Amino acid sequence: MKKVFVMMAVGLMCSACGTMAGSGNYNEGYVDYSSNGPILIDHGGPRRPPVYCGMDGVAFNNLAQLVKKSYPDRDRLSVALSAAKTNNMTSAQVLAIMQQFDFDDAKVEFAKTAFPLVCDVNNWFVVYSAVTFDSNKKVLEGLLDAH
Repeated sequence: MKKVFVMMAVGLMCSACGTMAGSGNYNEGYVDYSSNGPILIDHGGPRRPPVYCGMDGVAFNNLAQLVKKSYPDRDRLSVALSAAKTNNMTSAQVLAIMQQFDFDDAKVEFAKTAFPLVCDVNNWFVVYSAVTFDSNKKVLEGLLDAH
C-alpha cells in the first residue's frame, strides 16, 4: 500500500510541475526549451579549459515563455532585446527566440542585438532558417562576415 501511495504522489508532483518526460504539453501553450541550455565550449589546451556558455536552461525557458506570451511583435521584441543585451546566448537559443516572432524585421533586429554576445559563432548558420527572405539571410550572414 505504501509503494502505491508513494508512486502516486511522485506522479502527481511530476505532472503538476509539467516537467515529466514526454512532449511537455501538460500546460496549455507550454513549450519546453530546457534542451536549449548552455553548451560546453572547448578552447583546446590546458591553459584554456572548456567552459559553459549560453543562458542557463531554466532562465532561457523563462525568457522564451515570456516572449511567447507577449503580443504583438514589438512587445515580444522589447522583452527579447532586454535579455539579449545582458546575456550570452548560443546560436540555438537565438534561433528559438527568433522563431517566436511573426515577422522577419523583428527576427533580424533581435539577431543583430544578440549576435555580439553569441558564444558559438561557428554555429551561427542555424539562425538563417528563421527568416523567410533571402535579403534577411544575407543580413544575418553579414553579421558573421563582419565578425
